[in-house]
Amino acid sequence: MNKQTTALLCGAILTLGMSQAGYAAGMDTRVERRNDVVDNTADRVDDKQDFREQRRDCVGDGPDCRSDNRQDKRQDTADRAADRVDDRQQRR
Repeated sequence: MNKQTTALLCGAILTLGMSQAGYAAGMDTRVERRNDVVDNTADRVDDKQDFREQRRDCVGDGPDCRSDNRQDKRQDTADRAADRVDDRQQRR
C-alpha cells in the first residue's frame, strides 16, 4: 500500500473510533439522566408521603396542623351531639 492509502485508512479508523467513543459517552449521559429522573421522582413521592404523615401526626396550632383542627371539630360535634341527647332526656 502506498502512503496515501495508509493515511486514509488510518484516518477512517480514527474517525470511526472517535464516533464510537462519542456515542458511548452519549449513552452514559442518557442513562445517567434517566436514572436522575427516576431518583427525582422517587424523592418527590417520598417527600409527599413525609408531608402527609407530618400533617396527620401534627400537634399544635399552625397552617400545617390540620389534623388537630379536624380532631377539634370532631370533638365539638361529639360534644354537641351529647348535649342534644342530654337536652332531650331532660325534656322528658
